[in-house]
Amino acid sequence: MIRTLLHASLSLLLTASVAGAAYGQSTRSGSSLALKSSGDAAAGGGWTLEGNGFVGTYITLANPGEVTVEVEASGVSHNGEEPRLNLVIADSSASFDVAAGNAAYAHTFSLPAGTHFVRADLSNDSKKSPRELTVGSVTVTGAGIANSNSNANALAAANSYIENFRKGDARLTLVGVQPGAEVQVKLKDHAFN
Repeated sequence: MIRTLLHASLSLLLTASVAGAAYGQSTRSGSSLALKSSGDAAAGGGWTLEGNGFVGTYITLANPGEVTVEVEASGVSHNGEEPRLNLVIADSSASFDVAAGNAAYAHTFSLPAGTHFVRADLSNDSKKSPRELTVGSVTVTGAGIANSNSNANALAAANSYIENFRKGDARLTLVGVQPGAEVQVKLKDHAFN
């Protein structure tokens, strides 16, 4: 009996460990990422954002889990202010002030299953200063990288976002309507800004 319980517990532990490690770790250089809003290629395969903008790619998870995104980056400050790196997936983000010299900046996200867009962006250069952020590489642990700027990836990421972050219950109070009365509801404007 004890042997059976120990065997069952060990099997569950190993299964959970293998499932979480199934994706392993994948690294892409900054210049090879699927999407870039602006910037230029940098030495060593990196990508330099010389103003507000982003680089990013798609990641996929078969099951909900923890995903760690690590960005190797370096910055050029201006007037004592370092460039701000934001790591963003869906409605979650982490921010870092990036100093000169390469360093790793990482955050772990708890994500639902599906396809997600992950971006590393520079957001504090509104005055078009000489401030720069160079993304040397992006490493993802706990998810697969689908590094293709395709309609299929964009639609899959949009659907994952809608399914997990845009849906919810709504309550409506109708003034002047008797309980049990039939009402008609029409969507007046369905454009999302």
